[in-house]
Amino acid sequence: MVFRTDTRSLLTGIIFCGHCGCRLCYNHSHEERKLASGGTSVYDYETYRCYRKISSRKTCTGQSGYKAEVLNQAVEDQVRRFLSKLESVPRERLVQLASARNEGTNKVAYKQAEKDFENAQKQVTALEEEAVKALTGESQLDLGVVNQMLMKHRAKLETAQRTMEDAKTRMEAEKENAKATKAQIDELLSWAECFDKADIGTKHLIVSRLIERVDVSTGYKVHIKFKISLKQFLGQE
Repeated sequence: MVFRTDTRSLLTGIIFCGHCGCRLCYNHSHEERKLASGGTSVYDYETYRCYRKISSRKTCTGQSGYKAEVLNQAVEDQVRRFLSKLESVPRERLVQLASARNEGTNKVAYKQAEKDFENAQKQVTALEEEAVKALTGESQLDLGVVNQMLMKHRAKLETAQRTMEDAKTRMEAEKENAKATKAQIDELLSWAECFDKADIGTKHLIVSRLIERVDVSTGYKVHIKFKISLKQFLGQE
């Protein structure tokens, strides 16, 4: 029996043992058996193996291997469901949802940065007023101490201002990214059209673009984590 590792499998790089967290490796085994009749019978097996379990059984409580066909089918079914659901939504609606999601994220970041800038600005203004009072003898604080505090808070103000400006740039740039968003939607819809007819290499590319990781536990219990859930994509959470 000859074993070889093949990086062109469907789940290479994204499948993990649900017990020890070790990344599973794809193996293809080819076996030829002599028959009593004098002929030869050929057997091919595809599996995902946990080498932590194989090398030291005590370090992992899961299975040492899983049939690739079973896991591939489970993941393909979920990917089909994801793509089919997207395909059922009008393209323009998908673009609108994607744009709103990105715009919302950037808007929240800008609002927080703006708030931080305003707070830093108030602190600097208060310290500048205190410095004037120290010069005129109206404040009991030492002028040197006030100036040191003022330098630190001015530095914080500059940082807060840069952060706010960067956030504003991203927020405004999002309005200009409608073309890129439409291209992303078109790519997703093209995946929905070609997935079933695609070869293993193309399917692997699509799956790895959609899915962050797949965890499998004893008994073929599969947990799939998409990079963005269907509900998130459709603006339902």
